[in-house]
Formats: sequence, C-alpha cells, structure tokens
Amino acid sequence: MHSKNPVSITQIPNAVGLDAVIQKITDTLWTVPWIQHVYGRAWTQVTGLGDKPKALPFAYSGKGEYFAVLENDFLASQTFIKIEGPEKYPEGDVGRRLARTEATRQLSIIVWVNLEKISFTYKSDYPYTENLKADLMEKLRRLSCLKSFDEYTDEPLEVFRGYDVSKVDLRYFKYPYAAMKLTFTAKYYSPCTT
Repeated sequence: MHSKNPVSITQIPNAVGLDAVIQKITDTLWTVPWIQHVYGRAWTQVTGLGDKPKALPFAYSGKGEYFAVLENDFLASQTFIKIEGPEKYPEGDVGRRLARTEATRQLSIIVWVNLEKISFTYKSDYPYTENLKADLMEKLRRLSCLKSFDEYTDEPLEVFRGYDVSKVDLRYFKYPYAAMKLTFTAKYYSPCTT
C-alpha cells in the first residue's frame, strides 16, 4: 500500500487481465505529484429505495468494506478508475490450444482537485485543467496497455455522468475546484487455461 493513501487498497494481489491493467495505471497515477489520493477501481453501487435509486462510486478498502469516492473538500486531489463498458474481443482464431486472447475495455480516470491546494509547476488564478490533462496524458502515454485516448471532459456534470450528484454542494463544481475525466481504451491479454 502506498503511504500517500492510508485508506484505499491499490495493490491488487496476483493481478491478471483487467486487474493487471488497473494496477499499472494506479502505479502510474502515484507518480503524478499533484495527485494526493489514488483509489484504483471504483465500483458503482446503487443506494436508495423505490423508484429513485442513486448510483455512487465506491472504492474497495479491504475486508469487504467500501467507501464513497465523490468529491472531498478535505483533500487536495483524488482520482479513481471507472469501467465504462464490457470487455471486447476481436474476431480471430480461437482454436489454438494455449492461445492468448487479446481483450480491450474502455476505462476512465476521474480526477477531482482543489486547484489552490495542489503542488503543480504551473499555477494561476484560472481553472488550468488543460495543464493537468497534459501532465496526466504524458504519464499515461508511456503505458503499453493503453490502446487509445478516446474522450476528455472537464465539465463536472459530464465527468460525473451516471452518478447521483444531487447532494454535492454546487460550489465544488467551480473554481478553485475542478473535475476531469479522461476516457481511453486499454488492451491486455488473457491466457487460455483449459
């Protein structure tokens, strides 16, 4: 476990497939100096009863426990990984014994940051999310498991689309706070073990 983040478990034991990709991404996110907390993968959990269910992102903290990872004004910055869709496989020869199957999956890195509190080489009295995006993409570009960058947004309601943000104070959606989501396609292999 990384010392910057005492709450979340970001080391995935015996990681294979998508978990191995998430581990590589998480390890890379720890090298970004302005990111204070890295929560790894977040699972969407539905809360509430009746006709008004609420979807929220929760990171696993160990021993069967999860915690919510929406904005937190006590932190300078935080990030988590969201799974955006199903695992996909290309058409091809699956008749070979011990063949490795290439898989792809779309993921997003969601970042929430207090621009006044982070340590970043470029700072200004302006929502400088483009600078943060460039820094983040430069780090991620080095990963061999990254197939393509697909989308980026820094509009808070788009960043948290699919999650219930009705209880989030609107002040957290404007300067000095910022949110961004970088969506990309990851590629990895799964060994055939029959």
